[in-house]
Amino acid sequence: MTITTAVGYPDEFPDVIAAMPRLQEKIASLISRRVPFEQVLEGLEIAATPNRPRS
Repeated sequence: MTITTAVGYPDEFPDVIAAMPRLQEKIASLISRRVPFEQVLEGLEIAATPNRPRS
């Protein structure tokens, strides 16, 4: 399962999706880490504290 979120306006979403292949490297650079679904609560804690050191 992949959980994805987006911020924006509903009418912009198709344009963003269409641009994703072209912006793949730039988008990948925004992902700081991945956590398995079983650790979703830890992932939310990490998202709430972006300066938290990696464990």
